[in-house]
Amino acid sequence: PKIRTTRMDADAIDGERMALALGALQGRVQRLQKARRDAVAERTALEARADHLDAAVDAARAAAEDRKRRDTIRAVKERRARAVAATAAVEREIAVLEGRVAAQHEAFSARKPRPTPAPPTETPPPGTEAYRACLAKALANATD
Repeated sequence: PKIRTTRMDADAIDGERMALALGALQGRVQRLQKARRDAVAERTALEARADHLDAAVDAARAAAEDRKRRDTIRAVKERRARAVAATAAVEREIAVLEGRVAAQHEAFSARKPRPTPAPPTETPPPGTEAYRACLAKALANATD
């Protein structure tokens, strides 16, 4: 026996199929929308993490620059302290040498009394016979 379907039965079957297809399509759209929302949320989270990492990198760079600046300042202070210490050592050595020179001068002057220089005499005017005689006398008295 053959099943007879009427146009109304066929329309009802088509309607059911369309309803099923529409339901499946709506489910697929909802899944895609959820996947899109999840992807947007993940992208937002990744962007926030990237911003956080950028800030951390900037902070690390600033800390490295500060550390380098502090190291430079410390090195300059150390060099200055060494220079001050070296200057003090040189000044002490100079004082010791000056003391030795003074002691030698005292010993030398105690051993050999120095002759007192003759009081200066008045020089005659240049071009005169007396001036030439004075020069000759000075040359004769000069010792090397």
